[in-house]
Amino acid sequence: MPSHHLEDRIRNLCTEAVASDDTQFPNAMEELRSALREHIEHVRKLAAKQLSGERDGAF
Repeated sequence: MPSHHLEDRIRNLCTEAVASDDTQFPNAMEELRSALREHIEHVRKLAAKQLSGERDGAF
């Protein structure tokens, strides 16, 4: 998933978590944690590419 789509998804999940009731909150938080883990993995891969000097034409 492209980074900007994932960031939008994280923002939406934050909004949903804040608006959720006690029964919905655990599920909303699990979805948010999952999206954050995905984002962290994406950022790690980008950092590794940059540190290794690898180019993909995006910059």
